[in-house]
Amino acid sequence: MNNKAVISNYGGISLGDPKDTNDFKFFTYEQLPKFTDKHQSLLSKILTKKLFEKLKDKKTKTGFSFSNVIQSGIECPTLDLGVVAGDEESYSLFKDLFYKIIKQWHDFDPISRKHISDVDIKKINLNEFNSLDLDKYIISTRISSIRNISGYPLPAGTTNQVRKDTEEVLKKIFQKFKRNFSGEYYSIDNLSKTDLKNLQKKEYVFKDPHPDSLLLKSGASRNWPNSRGVFSDDDHTILCWCNRKDHCSIISLQDGYNIKKTFENFCALSDAFSNNITAISKTIMQSETLGYLSTSPNNLGTGIKASVKIKLPKLTKNRDILNKLCTKNYLEIKNAKWKGTISFGNVLDLANKRNLGITEVELLQNFVNGVIEIIQAEEKM
Repeated sequence: MNNKAVISNYGGISLGDPKDTNDFKFFTYEQLPKFTDKHQSLLSKILTKKLFEKLKDKKTKTGFSFSNVIQSGIECPTLDLGVVAGDEESYSLFKDLFYKIIKQWHDFDPISRKHISDVDIKKINLNEFNSLDLDKYIISTRISSIRNISGYPLPAGTTNQVRKDTEEVLKKIFQKFKRNFSGEYYSIDNLSKTDLKNLQKKEYVFKDPHPDSLLLKSGASRNWPNSRGVFSDDDHTILCWCNRKDHCSIISLQDGYNIKKTFENFCALSDAFSNNITAISKTIMQSETLGYLSTSPNNLGTGIKASVKIKLPKLTKNRDILNKLCTKNYLEIKNAKWKGTISFGNVLDLANKRNLGITEVELLQNFVNGVIEIIQAEEKM
């Protein structure tokens, strides 16, 4: 060990990973990490000494090691899953760990099942949903998904130069978007602090990494905000976030509760992205078994995150009831403060939790049904 090596609180040692930058150091774990009662992740429950010893010395062709895979879950005890992929190969080389986590999170066995897709909006029943007084509760609707480019390391495993190369590929795709969506690509580096703050407040642009986030703890936010940006249509209803946690997040959003319009726009955006990436001789990173591949296993499969910003003044005062309804309907509360003891008001972001092993249509129908049940519970209180 050299004199400049740093030892983490949980047994990690900085030994000079080639991906290190001035703002982030990768750790090596030579022994089973020191999990504590503060660790909440699936990693802390699944990673045994035997499994650790089997995987600890493995490394993908792009240089993403097993220590890189588990670092975020070790150094940030509050994370739910605790692992990240640094490239496509991560899901095969480290599958003994990834598949266990995927099975528990998605209730999906990657060994015996394959992911399937269905985007037929006509199959979604919105009758009961539309019969509710939705204006009273839902502020906005959002559907997003991840798209990574095959052959390029994911943000946690990339370098500054390759991140720039990835941005250039995405900019070519966005340039072709103008045939379908009138808009522009904005580099974070070129936005004024005032413009950036205003766009972040409206959630059109992603915010800087939180100190206890997967983004920061995994190394995905190195050299922030270099080579990162957003494509937006003129109305800010179509967005594409570049080089945040994944290469690209495609986003459709609407004010109010218009699920149907949001999904239609999402499908149009997804089709345009697929057509444009093919036109420049690149392919999307995906697997017959796992669907769209992503940095975090919670975004596999459809990769879709459907969410509503919703006012629930009564249920937010009855945390146990709301948590049980979310668990029953495979929903999660995205507000970071919800996990702590800080008062957060009565507006929440409700989103689907599971997106692998079910189609896009099934996911949205489950999401709609869950939101219906939660609104009905709010009205009965």
